[in-house]
Amino acid sequence: MAAGYETTSTALAYATYELARHPEVVQKLQTEIDQLPLGNGDRSDEETTEYPDYDVVAQMPYMDMFVSEVLRMYPIANGAVQRSASEDTIVQGIKIEKGNDIFLWYETLRSFSKSSENP
Repeated sequence: MAAGYETTSTALAYATYELARHPEVVQKLQTEIDQLPLGNGDRSDEETTEYPDYDVVAQMPYMDMFVSEVLRMYPIANGAVQRSASEDTIVQGIKIEKGNDIFLWYETLRSFSKSSENP
């Protein structure tokens, strides 16, 4: 139970942090939310009482992009990606021979976009 709670709360904390830093993103998300097909029944002068279900949320591409970007910027799960070198190469003076396995931590992959011209 703690694993799901901790990862969810951490992701929400980072999302809230990014929303506080980028009010233009908040505005775009609010615009997308305002366009959701939620009905009021016959009470057009009252606030919507329906909550979005999965099918409605699936119609929110900007929200999906925002959440994906937050999780890319602040990876919640630890882990690595493994690749095998397809050819001999030298990276920052280190020789990597064809067939060698390379492991990169998710956080390392994220930092490439900050330090590389072509990540």
